[in-house]
Amino acid sequence: METPKQMADVMQEMRGLLEHVVRLLDTQSRRIEDAMAELARLKESQNEILAGLALYERTRRLRESLGLEQRESEPEEGPWQGVQAYCRNCTKMVPIIEPTATFRDGRTTVEAKCRNCGTWVVRTLV
Repeated sequence: METPKQMADVMQEMRGLLEHVVRLLDTQSRRIEDAMAELARLKESQNEILAGLALYERTRRLRESLGLEQRESEPEEGPWQGVQAYCRNCTKMVPIIEPTATFRDGRTTVEAKCRNCGTWVVRTLV
């Protein structure tokens, strides 16, 4: 049987190890919280950019419909170039054409046509 002094030493050592583990977990917790805050800032920034893009598209279409701006014969390399959405007919992610974006509840929804088959597709950007 161990003596009370040995038991006290073992308990003191265990207490020290547990305090060290608690400090490590606290540090990791702070790092995770910082990463989550950074992710939230990035999403907010992305949503602001997409909202601006949607506003630009609506303004451009309004100007065209009012005759203030002439549509160029060649389609411009627009900001939606490279954006893809899932097409039911093609059963894969496909490039989109003729996009229309709406911004609601902090999300941008893009409605467009599939470049391959012309089916209407929808993609929600967070």
